[in-house]
Amino acid sequence: MGEPLPHTRDPQNYEAVEIYKAVLNSINSNESKRVQSNATYTGFSAALFGISSSGAPVNATALLCLCLIVSIIWYFTIKFHRDLSHAKWKVCSEIENDLMHQPFQAEWRIMKARKRAFGLTQIEVFVPAISGSVSLLGIMYLNIGAILKFVSTSHCS
Repeated sequence: MGEPLPHTRDPQNYEAVEIYKAVLNSINSNESKRVQSNATYTGFSAALFGISSSGAPVNATALLCLCLIVSIIWYFTIKFHRDLSHAKWKVCSEIENDLMHQPFQAEWRIMKARKRAFGLTQIEVFVPAISGSVSLLGIMYLNIGAILKFVSTSHCS
């Protein structure tokens, strides 16, 4: 058997490495849940839009309202996962400070040095924002008469 790796010679550092590995597994699990929830929301929204535009005898306004609600919940789900991921990476970075190497801190420095137009979360949030906007526009279009009537009666009083 060879000599232990330098970062595992110290029992306290060995414990830090084990905690580090557990945090990395937790980060991967969170990212998997994030991807899975996005796929679920995408499928659900697509199904609702499909039903509302299919010409089936359904209340299109109700379906669009449901799609708007799904888009709002989807946005907050993305925000939750982003915030949780941020916290987990902060913990990872703090643990790396006690290790010989800091691969994720180095990766983060490299990524921050790159000029990029959008991060993943901004792109990710774009989909429910478009879905919610289309839903809201559809609701307004289908109910423009009622909206105009409401606006005109509220200004005349």
